[in-house]
Amino acid sequence: MSSDTTAGDPPAQKATDEQLVEAVERVARTLDAPAVPTSQVAAELPIKRQTVKRRLDDLATEGRVASLSTGQGRIWWVSDDGGGHVDPAALDQSVDLDALDPHDIPPDVAREIAAERVTGFDPPETFWERLYDWSEGRADDVVTLLALALVVLLLPSPGLFEAQLLALGFGMGLVEFLGVLVLFVAALLGVVAGGARTVGILGQWAAEQGYVDAEPFDESE
Repeated sequence: MSSDTTAGDPPAQKATDEQLVEAVERVARTLDAPAVPTSQVAAELPIKRQTVKRRLDDLATEGRVASLSTGQGRIWWVSDDGGGHVDPAALDQSVDLDALDPHDIPPDVAREIAAERVTGFDPPETFWERLYDWSEGRADDVVTLLALALVVLLLPSPGLFEAQLLALGFGMGLVEFLGVLVLFVAALLGVVAGGARTVGILGQWAAEQGYVDAEPFDESE
């Protein structure tokens, strides 16, 4: 059974299971939407979004609310037919697009429902997906820089300039310096791209679980 309180929340941030169910119904009525995302429900309650998501998961397991996993997190609704975690494959995929008024459905709700129910719909990438794609694109840049550094280091040294730099106290000649500089840039870019890739993967997982926003820097939401 899901608990009425969560240990991680201060006393002033407690909410009962009934209040969570009522919040789902209230948000759905307010938005006139068939289902609502975790963020909209959390906005109605004095508890953290992560806690709301875990509590709703428990309520769905008990059959008190219905739940559907989408590409950008879960959506929730209260159904007379019972609750639970709905299998997307069991849904009727036909949608009467002419009967939908896009102005009546919040954009995030519309994207989440369309991702599962509209054939051919390609939802926009989330921040975390874009970050992952950026890191993938930098792999070619790193390889190019490494190849350039290798070519520079293998170039014959122009003796006059090399001798002048060495005479001034530099530990390496001009060509070696340029090669090492390019090599350093390649290594730095590789580290940044690797970190971005890891953050992108973890961010996608956390967004699907409802722990973080799919667009954490979007102030319009």
